[in-house]
Amino acid sequence: MRLPRFQTWITTLVDANLPTGVKRIEWADSGINNDRGMGEHCTGLVFEAPDGGTVYWQTVVGGGPKGDTFDRPEEIVEGDPPAPVAPVELTMTDGKLRMSDLEAWLTALVINAQSRELASVERFTTRPAKSNMGFSHQFGYTLKWHDGSSTTSFLRYTLAPGERRSESTEWRIKEAV
Repeated sequence: MRLPRFQTWITTLVDANLPTGVKRIEWADSGINNDRGMGEHCTGLVFEAPDGGTVYWQTVVGGGPKGDTFDRPEEIVEGDPPAPVAPVELTMTDGKLRMSDLEAWLTALVINAQSRELASVERFTTRPAKSNMGFSHQFGYTLKWHDGSSTTSFLRYTLAPGERRSESTEWRIKEAV
């Protein structure tokens, strides 16, 4: 699934299930596209916790279908979706979002949407060995699609109330904000 269509799909899914008190801010409206190394080809989800902490959940597409040059219409391939899982409630403790809970909630939403395009989901916190994945993000997921493409989402910033994005806060992931 190509990134623009994925972003529309995941945003609609999140908005329909967002818990009271948590806000979703449009990636582009958050100002992050003006940051070093970011731009129009980067996207994700920005969540604001009830206490004002902010989470930047970035999404990238890796490994498109073999031979896909992105200069022609996307070919949608369907198959069996992953088996449904128990729904996960995104709860806050003292107005804070826990990153492990956010990861579990997002992956459960994605799996339980039962998209026939989705082949598998791998949560970073439950993968067998982090070292063999080629990256070291602690929280996130990789979605594999039946067309052969993959989508990976991970945390870029976790900011306490009043904290701003900067080189010193990038990739410094907190357990809760």
